[in-house]
Amino acid sequence: MAISNDPPQKRDHLVAQLGLTFHVLSDDGLALAAAFGVRQKDKDSPLPSTFVLDTAGRVAWRAVGDNIVVRPSVERMLELVRNTK
Repeated sequence: MAISNDPPQKRDHLVAQLGLTFHVLSDDGLALAAAFGVRQKDKDSPLPSTFVLDTAGRVAWRAVGDNIVVRPSVERMLELVRNTK
């Protein structure tokens, strides 16, 4: 699943344009970003973030950065998901 800070209409366009086959939620008001502690104070956007939740819904792993290009690899994310219970 992914979460975008775009409004639903723009998010839906992006999902269709990229042909995504997973759920993309909209955090248009940035309430979720604030709850996870990744809302930027001086900008109306979240920090680039990746979270892995365990089966109880708790954060088991997180990566928060300041550059949208720097993200964990797909291989690393799959490894984390496979090893998180």
